[in-house]
Amino acid sequence: MGGCATREQRQDGPPNGLPPCPLCDTRPHTFAARRDRTWFRCPHCALVFLDPARRPGPEEEIARYRLHRNSSDDPGYTAFLQPLVSAIARFVEPGAKGIDYGCGPVPVLSELLSQAGYPTAYYDPFFFPDAAVLADRYDFVACCEVAEHAFSPRQLFERMGDLMRTPGIMAVMTQLYDDAPDFADWWYTRDITHVSFYSSHTMQWIADEFDWMLHRPAANIAVFATQRG
Repeated sequence: MGGCATREQRQDGPPNGLPPCPLCDTRPHTFAARRDRTWFRCPHCALVFLDPARRPGPEEEIARYRLHRNSSDDPGYTAFLQPLVSAIARFVEPGAKGIDYGCGPVPVLSELLSQAGYPTAYYDPFFFPDAAVLADRYDFVACCEVAEHAFSPRQLFERMGDLMRTPGIMAVMTQLYDDAPDFADWWYTRDITHVSFYSSHTMQWIADEFDWMLHRPAANIAVFATQRG
């Protein structure tokens, strides 16, 4: 790793002074480092998270998000979203009502889903903070490239879980670090707003913790389904 610290370095007992895992509250181990950035890994749920001291501030976050040039007129971007649209269509019937949670400055996914026959509301804490849409319940929750930005992943999944009907699904798209050969140099860690990183184990842990069923229709998509009563 070119002199960088590395894959999980286990210690005898929990290390002192490290922040608890923001998903399961377990004490982590140092996992990787690159110059002034350090990531920790939870030995319980396998979440990898950036040192909280290196998280961007709100203004820095918004400035980064505004650099995104997402548009429904961009065929490359719509092709990128299509696997998530297809995954949702596998689990819900036409006409199912959904919400795009964390849609960013342009709600392209909501538009694509609505055009495909799945009317979809949208919410974003920075760009579309309409709390009224959070008062409803939905057949599906779409979460596209959002989970990696969460300072508190547990709070994110709790909020999205509250939006799901039973039966209902939550479709989460995010890159998993399972196959990253060199985490500190992985392209996904280069975005300053990416602070939480998940593995297949993490996704299964989330499903077990919230009593959801987990489906993996694609390498970067996890679909959580509420248990039928």
